[in-house]
Amino acid sequence: MYCSIILLKNDVVLRMISRNETYTAAESYIADVLTFHDDYLLSNPNAVMNMDDCVRQTASMTFLGALSHYYIQRDIRNGPLRLQLTDSHASNIFVDRDWNMTSLVDL
Repeated sequence: MYCSIILLKNDVVLRMISRNETYTAAESYIADVLTFHDDYLLSNPNAVMNMDDCVRQTASMTFLGALSHYYIQRDIRNGPLRLQLTDSHASNIFVDRDWNMTSLVDL
């Protein structure tokens, strides 16, 4: 779901999440991500192939929205938020002369 945001930004969806916005709770982030996908379906006439595809996509988003609160752990929803590296590749790992990892980069 998160990777698709990057792809959808290049399409016709207006930016609804400000570049300067920082989320302090998981619920608000999930809500904005789901709204982003809803806006994509509403603003892009080619977002669906046919009526069945439209029903499947809207049902998936509704299902994710309805169940998302079950997957957010109550004790960490306001932080510390977990970091997820989606591109662990050798070129994103910095090491010192003794091959000890010093940094991870994920742009």
